[in-house]
Amino acid sequence: MTEDPRPRRARMELLVRGDDGQDFEVREISSAAGFVQMRPVRVDSFELAEVTSRVDHHHRFILRNTHTDRYLMLTEQEQFLWEQMNGQTSLQELATAYLLKYGQFDFDIIPHLIRKLVHANLLMMTPASRLRRVLARNRRKRVVQVMETALTGLERINLPSRRVQPFFTGL
Repeated sequence: MTEDPRPRRARMELLVRGDDGQDFEVREISSAAGFVQMRPVRVDSFELAEVTSRVDHHHRFILRNTHTDRYLMLTEQEQFLWEQMNGQTSLQELATAYLLKYGQFDFDIIPHLIRKLVHANLLMMTPASRLRRVLARNRRKRVVQVMETALTGLERINLPSRRVQPFFTGL
């Protein structure tokens, strides 16, 4: 089984009071907070070269995956983000660094760049939790695959209750 380098979508469950005001229901939504804590890691096999356009004199960067011989053209902003992707910096910290350097934030630049890099096999997304990191490092082992599947299943368990309001009122 090959490792899927694409990040899994994080989900968040909310306990929402029903229309009648008595019951609660669990609603699952995409969690930006879960995604923001992921830590992008560059692969070791890359080359980066700076080029200057003769037409508009802008600096651009050519990023090459030496294993697959895939090339990407990066802007100066994308190259700055690429340099930050060391496995220690979360996406939230990446966005903050970008904002501090350039004084404004483009909401599409980070997700777009991550998609390009993952597609070119130049980037891996590392989960923030220690358990998930250990599992991701050993993902090729069959036992770890089973454990990760079980953990993902446990994370998706919903325990709805219709009589939860008196418990929380008493608490």
